[in-house]
Amino acid sequence: MLRMYASFTVLASILSFFCLFTHTQPYDSIKNSVFTNLCAIIKSKAIHIIFLEHYLSCVNTEDIDSEDVDGLFTAEELSKYSGTDDEKRLYLSILGEVFDVTKGQDYYAPGKGYHGFVGKDGSRAFVTGKFTEEGLVDDVLDLSHSDLVSLREWMKFYHETYKFKGKLIGRYYDDRGRPTGYFYKLQQKLAEAEKQKTVEEEIKMQYPPCNVDWDANTGSRVWCSERSGGIERDWVGVPRKLYEIGSKQHRCACINNMGQSSEDDRDKRIGNIEEYEDCHPAASSCHVTM
Repeated sequence: MLRMYASFTVLASILSFFCLFTHTQPYDSIKNSVFTNLCAIIKSKAIHIIFLEHYLSCVNTEDIDSEDVDGLFTAEELSKYSGTDDEKRLYLSILGEVFDVTKGQDYYAPGKGYHGFVGKDGSRAFVTGKFTEEGLVDDVLDLSHSDLVSLREWMKFYHETYKFKGKLIGRYYDDRGRPTGYFYKLQQKLAEAEKQKTVEEEIKMQYPPCNVDWDANTGSRVWCSERSGGIERDWVGVPRKLYEIGSKQHRCACINNMGQSSEDDRDKRIGNIEEYEDCHPAASSCHVTM
């Protein structure tokens, strides 16, 4: 490509010189006007070509022809990059995207803890922790929203830490590297998961999680502070059971009790918020049965 643009540059330079020379020769006004405009176009293109040639000269064209070009892998081809045969490089796939994790030998080499992910797409196991043959699969659509958000974080980690090598032909991409219907269904679920995550974060900001510890003698204790749950604020709050809507499950949340003046002014449970038993309603710390 550089040679081609170099040829164009030489040609443009010759034409520009010709324009400069012949422009001084006598022409009638109409011909001279047409010729002047033509020369202006030639000079403009010459400048553009020279600039483009300079830009391309700054590009390392060896990289374009190297093996680092994003590629497509079949499942069989990917399985060869497991470090167990002559091929020593280690590749894995997550959500259909292939990464070279060779530099992470301490984690991905044969016999190491994460080797089960190598040479395949075991996306599901990243969040389930099931490293069996049945668990190391790429089907994830039935996972919870929180699990899908975790998978997206894993994907972000691999893009930031390891070299992207291409796409795996199969569930997420076809044999031309185009997204499949499954891919688009996953994107829709991820969008739903992110929306739910936003709602959950808003709830977390409104009702920060309690601090929790355990002692062999006194048992479990929950308490609130101005930084409990990692949420900094200008109030402490009191520990309460915060129930998930429509569920019997709950977590400990710090509730801003400003405005509650007396025990007569409250109920044991209001909506999805309930007091802990045997704990003073105004106490910021309670020993509880978990």
